[in-house]
Amino acid sequence: MRLAAAGLKPWDATGFTVESGTGLVGEAGGAYWGTSQAAFSLAAVAGNHSVRLLPDTYNFPVHLLDHMTTAVPATLVHIHYHWLASGRQDHDSALLDPRLGLPEQTREWLRSRLPLSAGE
Repeated sequence: MRLAAAGLKPWDATGFTVESGTGLVGEAGGAYWGTSQAAFSLAAVAGNHSVRLLPDTYNFPVHLLDHMTTAVPATLVHIHYHWLASGRQDHDSALLDPRLGLPEQTREWLRSRLPLSAGE
């Protein structure tokens, strides 16, 4: 909150928008995109806290799958999927991509439920 109150923004507010899991974040909100990560980093350093990075199998960015230059890590634990369950893409969701290594039964279960609608 202090970073926002001080007007410290990770991004210039001109033209920066973000497609989030709940919709498009406009320029005003987009300018603050990443503030929570910056605040966490500052708090960890200020408090002399030990921080470690989780393995690549955590918080895997499925929404960036088509842009990745490395293989999908084996046995994903947690995924970051932004808008992929919303039906806003014009093709099958990357959540169904065989590169994720999901069993066909799981992919069929997802396919029968995607896209999610409001309230699900």
